[in-house]
Amino acid sequence: MSDKTKPNEEKRLYDSEEERVRASADGLFKDLIASTTPESNVKLYTRYINSYKISGSSPYTIRNHVTALRTFGQFIIKPVNELNYEDIEEILISIEGLDLSATSKKVYKVRLKTLLKFANMDELAKSIKTGNRRSQTKLPDDLLTRDEISTLIDNALNPRDKALISLLYESGARLSEMLSLKLKHVEPHEKGMYIQFPQGKTGARRILVVFSSMYLNQWLTTHPERNNREAFLWCQLRPPHAQLSVSSFRSVLKTAGRRAGIKKPVNPHAFRHAQATELARDFTEQQMKQYLGWVPDSNMASVYVHLSGRDMEAAVLAKNGIEIEKRDTRLKAEECPRCHKMIPPDAMFCGFCGLPLTTDTVSTNEQTIDAILEKLKQHPELLLSALSATKQSNE
Repeated sequence: MSDKTKPNEEKRLYDSEEERVRASADGLFKDLIASTTPESNVKLYTRYINSYKISGSSPYTIRNHVTALRTFGQFIIKPVNELNYEDIEEILISIEGLDLSATSKKVYKVRLKTLLKFANMDELAKSIKTGNRRSQTKLPDDLLTRDEISTLIDNALNPRDKALISLLYESGARLSEMLSLKLKHVEPHEKGMYIQFPQGKTGARRILVVFSSMYLNQWLTTHPERNNREAFLWCQLRPPHAQLSVSSFRSVLKTAGRRAGIKKPVNPHAFRHAQATELARDFTEQQMKQYLGWVPDSNMASVYVHLSGRDMEAAVLAKNGIEIEKRDTRLKAEECPRCHKMIPPDAMFCGFCGLPLTTDTVSTNEQTIDAILEKLKQHPELLLSALSATKQSNE
């Protein structure tokens, strides 16, 4: 989008990323309508976009469909209801000529097909081949592993980023769902935390997270707007602590991936892929749909069950009279012996009560305390100064 056509709304500051995206979509749609002919296409595009608004689609989804219509507008020069097979072939050739990835081109083909179905041109829509969707599903070697997730968390720059990465993985949430979270959507649980996603393709849903709860607790105690329950969970660290943008969210992942030396894609959907594959080993398909926010008739759960190979290896071995010990490659939390909260298995300290959890950590703490006491012995005036400052701050 050039500066000339960029909507004025984008130059303002908005209360939320969602509000900014909605304004962007509205601006893009106005530009689309202003440049569209004939009038029948204007009416069709308006009805098409309104159908997504009425169904409660997110601003991100609506903007993506508007962007697709703007792209089609370069190639559709007559009423959509008058298009024929030759026209569709020319449009598809034009899409293939765009400087886009294979995945993006496929998405445009799918959206063109959806537009034609909306216009009751089903036979023409059937002529558009978008490829075998299942063949695009990530293979196990492409998925982020338990060790890679732990390394990403270790290489995150601050408590916010550690909490973001751990929750993105454990929840398998969509990017838009993560960005919509506010402090009021996080509630404590005896063994973890409840996360209430206020928006999604299937509406609001609540899930229980355990592994990421320690990182969330550490972030919540340092959140710059922690006393404002309406504040966004993922905010900028500098004033005015605005909601994290899509680009900033992705940058958090990219930075951690670069620092960790991970060559696989480290984007929001990669985490969703990894979690869906993990859940497929233990959850029923219905449980997966509820946890990940898939619509009831979605076939994605069965795709991931197939990808995980659930029960297949054990069944083959059992058929041949072989028993094997089940390997558990999941990221699981362990219980702190002092406060009994759930914490990551490789944590050096409990993120809730501060208990040192390794021999090295205890030894380091003792050495630090000894060094401080020795310093105070040599310079007792430092202790008096500290006590005086504490007294003044309490008055």
